[in-house]
Amino acid sequence: MDEFSRTLYDDIRRVAAGQLRREKSARSICVTDLAHDALERALRQDAGRGVTRAELMRRIARLCRQVLVDRARARGRLRRGDGARPERLDVDPTAAEGLGALDLLALDDALARLARLDPRHAEIVELRFFTGASMPEVAEALGLSLSAVEKDWRKARAWLALALEDGESGGGG
Repeated sequence: MDEFSRTLYDDIRRVAAGQLRREKSARSICVTDLAHDALERALRQDAGRGVTRAELMRRIARLCRQVLVDRARARGRLRRGDGARPERLDVDPTAAEGLGALDLLALDDALARLARLDPRHAEIVELRFFTGASMPEVAEALGLSLSAVEKDWRKARAWLALALEDGESGGGG
């Protein structure tokens, strides 16, 4: 494996590890398996199409989230039947990195709603929350100024905190 491939694989594993750290439920998948599942999905989607490293990392973050959401849904069906509401969320909108430990299904639903309203805000959340990218890394990946990313990050965190709070009380956004 060449140096580029090795550092790319290390970055993918870092993204997977970050997502697993945030998963609230008991883990039934290891970092390596999550990274491999996401990478396999990415390769299936992009067969033969060249993408930048930043684009690949955004897709890997999204695919890791999808793998975990799929697994959470499967666990939920086994544990409490289809259509059951997720357990209460532990949301601290004032936390340094925002959002704290969350119910993955509720977060996925809220992010999908945010993406329909403002795709850029949703992409910033995915990069920050799911890949652990720094603000300058997000700005570079999206081709935006640092101040624009910081402003959008604050707005997106506030919107998600409200959406997740509404979801707990049955408002649904």
